[in-house]
Amino acid sequence: MPAYVIARVDITDREQYRKYTAIAPEAIIRYGGRIIARSVDPVTRE
Repeated sequence: MPAYVIARVDITDREQYRKYTAIAPEAIIRYGGRIIARSVDPVTRE
């Protein structure tokens, strides 16, 4: 069953978040997922 995960993350520690983003894609791919959009410096439009 397909599903989408949308996450909004408030980063309080950029160094720890950088470590997380280095390993998270591996876990997503391992279980058949794929990242379709991602931004290091998102812009809020509202």
